[in-house]
Amino acid sequence: MNKSILIAMVLIFSIAHSQSLFDEFEYYRVSTNYNGVAYNGQSILIYGEGGVITVSRDGGNNWTQESLDDKFNIMSITNVGNDYYGVINKQYVIKSSDNGANWQNYDYGNNTEFYKIIAYKNHLYALTNLKILKIDLNLNIINEYKIESDTNYYDFAIGQDKIVYSAGRGKLGLINLLNDNKNIIDFEKLGICSNCPVPKSLFYDNNIFYFTYFTELYQYDGNSISQVYKPIKSGPYIANNGEIFQLYNTYNPIEGVDSLYFVKINKQSKKSSNIKKPGNDRYIRNLVFKGISFITKDTIIAFGKNNLIYFSYDRGVNWTLKSYFPGHPFLYRFDDKNAAFIGEYGQFVSTKNGGITWLPQKNHHPLFNNNRFTNLLKRTELFTDHNNGFVFGHSSVNADTNFLFTNDGCETVKLKNISEVTGYRNSEYLLSYYNKDKILFFHPSNHMGLWRFTVLFRLDRELNYIDRYLIDSAIVVYVNSSANGDIIAVALNLKEPIFLQNNIHFLNKYTSILRSTDNGENWQVIEKFNFPNHDYNHLFVSLVRDDIFMSYIYLGLDSISYLNTFKYNLTNNKLDSILTLQERSINFENFIGVGDKTYLYAYIYDGENKKIYFELWYNEDIINNPREWKNIAPKERFVPLSFGKSNDSLFYIRGYDSLYKSPTFWFAKTKSKKPLSVEKVETDNRIFLSTPYPNPSNDFIKVPIWWNSNEDINLIEVKIHNLLGQVISSGHDVELIKYNDYSGEIKCNTSSFSPGLYILNVRNGQANKSIPIIINK
Repeated sequence: MNKSILIAMVLIFSIAHSQSLFDEFEYYRVSTNYNGVAYNGQSILIYGEGGVITVSRDGGNNWTQESLDDKFNIMSITNVGNDYYGVINKQYVIKSSDNGANWQNYDYGNNTEFYKIIAYKNHLYALTNLKILKIDLNLNIINEYKIESDTNYYDFAIGQDKIVYSAGRGKLGLINLLNDNKNIIDFEKLGICSNCPVPKSLFYDNNIFYFTYFTELYQYDGNSISQVYKPIKSGPYIANNGEIFQLYNTYNPIEGVDSLYFVKINKQSKKSSNIKKPGNDRYIRNLVFKGISFITKDTIIAFGKNNLIYFSYDRGVNWTLKSYFPGHPFLYRFDDKNAAFIGEYGQFVSTKNGGITWLPQKNHHPLFNNNRFTNLLKRTELFTDHNNGFVFGHSSVNADTNFLFTNDGCETVKLKNISEVTGYRNSEYLLSYYNKDKILFFHPSNHMGLWRFTVLFRLDRELNYIDRYLIDSAIVVYVNSSANGDIIAVALNLKEPIFLQNNIHFLNKYTSILRSTDNGENWQVIEKFNFPNHDYNHLFVSLVRDDIFMSYIYLGLDSISYLNTFKYNLTNNKLDSILTLQERSINFENFIGVGDKTYLYAYIYDGENKKIYFELWYNEDIINNPREWKNIAPKERFVPLSFGKSNDSLFYIRGYDSLYKSPTFWFAKTKSKKPLSVEKVETDNRIFLSTPYPNPSNDFIKVPIWWNSNEDINLIEVKIHNLLGQVISSGHDVELIKYNDYSGEIKCNTSSFSPGLYILNVRNGQANKSIPIIINK
């Protein structure tokens, strides 16, 4: 059936200011920039923007995440004994007494700006923009020290009963904690500099205060100030037991990788020697470090932007990357724990723990720098599952590598040439799709710019060539599968080319919907659409449930350009015009179904103000009211904002965080229809059970556990009861993983459980604890 339609209807959208995309989801951040490290002998905390605290209770091998308020920027955390104390950028001091699992907020007033907190002689010292607060361990202020500064940079260090703080350009402030006397050291008066910069990055070690001037390291020994070291490249400094170190990285544009250096500084010669072994354990590039910390004599943690965590367990000789998330517009989520993407320059990045930590592959090849693998608009990538994925880079040379792929979950990346795919002119519409153990690779091309066609290559999961088919006079621009498993494709059909004023025009242009029931061997045209005066460069095509959304530019009779969007239903073959906007500079990114709602998000270019802004609409009943759309005023902090969907329940949300001026990603799932709220039950202080995760659970649940080291934990019994008190799981279904002689984790297999509320009981002799868990499948 051939349908010819001309519709010019401009919709007026209603605005729903109280609505938010986030209202639909349970979500948490999977990206952050780290600000620091804390360690209490039992747990490691790495904290940063967006309220993210990444926690390890086994020395950095496994990680959990605690998410505080998303607007919190956690500036600094310290510890006194087992208790952690931290400061948020504004208003709050936070405290945890259970190794970072739960936190309490203490309000110090909305006008208080915090920058750093240090524990010293059983008290806390918190730096604000106006003063330094001396706080007892019950978080009562017992003294205040006013500070002086002519800039908005704030930092301090404590040692020898003195506070040394940055007091502005070329100045250090001194506060004697024994008598509260104050003093200012003026570098210009001492002849150290003129038009002096601000001293930054203050720290104390072995009776010496250190700070940086630009990239140079200086020291203050209580009497005089002197230069310690002028570095080759900027990077964070650290001192430990009288030894001074610097960490920095350099980028090699020829190789396309970073080189990491950890140098030891000789104060007498003012020179350094690299103590790090050559090479990297992972493929890294363009890392940005923000700091470095010794947590033990030999264990060093470096941290920085884009979830960056680096460990050394041998005092800087060998380094292990624990996390790095360079970010990417398109992610693949396979389940609650596994996700991956292929970034620029052949970087395959994955997470195995639900986005808490991310890692790129181990190996690198100079070919990763090749432009055909770096241009995100001129390549195609696909993951068939969490182990197997590839990126295709077009080449006209038969011998060239044209595929990079992984078959071990992004641990390594291999190179492959499929000669049958070479030799075709490149196109911006490269597509790939996985169905029934076969990869369908669509390569639109042309002959001399006139004859347009698409070659469909079929490959197996290991990227071995099977066969190819020609789709004549058509450019396939979208492919997906319908609810019944058929493959659905949308094609631009371009026939009868002619030259007109040195440009190619097609006398016969239309859109067709194609269906294949045999995995791409044969295709049936199920519908054709002819839209007169429409520009057939699709801005987007999306499939939501059984609806295909198609958008075109349309030149109206008034010579004004409109964006026309249509919805075609695969079940009843009905075509609707759902919206028309008088704005050529709108770029619709996607339609996505969330529950019963259909969401549309778009980037809009404001030519007058030269700005790009974001709009988000939703429709509550796309079947009966396809033209009724409500505009959700986006959170001003997060722009632009978009989201992707892996299946009916797994989503990712991405945006630009204007507060922290960085890209932001969240993992999300749709909210339960009837969410349950449960409280922790504690019955004995010889065993402590922390918050179970994930909770609600599906196939497994984990519960962090601590116990009195005097207890014989080998006698422990773990059982799961239903609400009738019946034991439904124990023995081989429950595993206790011991981290040391006082802490561990209980892992329970809940794959056979029916949805509902259960009680997990832990008994060790007379010690007894119970905690509720939720199974929601």
